[in-house]
Amino acid sequence: ARGVRFQFPYRLLALCVGVAVVLPHFLDGFRIVTLTGVVAMVLLFSSLSLLVGLSRQVSLAHSVFVVFGATTLAHLLDAGVPYPLALLLSGLLFVPVGALIAIPAIRLSGLYLALATFAFALLSEALLFTTAFAFGEEQLVRIPRPGFLDGDLPFFYFTLAVTVAGVIAVELIRISRLGRM
Repeated sequence: ARGVRFQFPYRLLALCVGVAVVLPHFLDGFRIVTLTGVVAMVLLFSSLSLLVGLSRQVSLAHSVFVVFGATTLAHLLDAGVPYPLALLLSGLLFVPVGALIAIPAIRLSGLYLALATFAFALLSEALLFTTAFAFGEEQLVRIPRPGFLDGDLPFFYFTLAVTVAGVIAVELIRISRLGRM
């Protein structure tokens, strides 16, 4: 869109972060846990907005990458990798997988892209989710909180910090020339 200026939403981001910082002090127990989940979903959907919002394409396999990131985090933590490093690695390990999926998907658009990504999601569910590779022998993965984030409120603020960093990264891509291409 020629003539349209893409600007970083400083005020909106500052307002949302300000509300998110203050809100937990008015909540108790399970509501803080729920708010933590909501904040995590903001990161998930803001990353999806790059595909849907900028390119007007639909991917139905977005959650597959979230699942593999979470299960990889659990496996790395079980292997004794420190939490911050495990969190970073679990996100970065699936970048090449996403790139490999993107190569054939670049040629697709609209309904065909939606069908291809849906097929990838179903294939992942049928072939990988049922194995010990994804969810372990018990078909259950537990991700313990790191020791330095004991309690619901510190974990909420950690989740908020990660989400803010992710949203800033998404917005910087969105307003860049590369993002618009």
